[in-house]
Amino acid sequence: MDLGSLAPSPIHITSRALALQTQDTAAEHSTLPYRAPELFDTKTGTTVDTKVDIWSFGCTLFACL
Repeated sequence: MDLGSLAPSPIHITSRALALQTQDTAAEHSTLPYRAPELFDTKTGTTVDTKVDIWSFGCTLFACL
């Protein structure tokens, strides 16, 4: 199971620097096929929350089929 995107939640993206930092952290610590779409192109003004964990869990369950 991929828990690389595990982080305190929610993360409010308030600047481009924080958005890039969040993307870089996700790239370093999570596996590409299990990464939520929000972590590929994080936009300023959005919130990264537990939905990314649900996405990863769903991908893991799908891979088990």
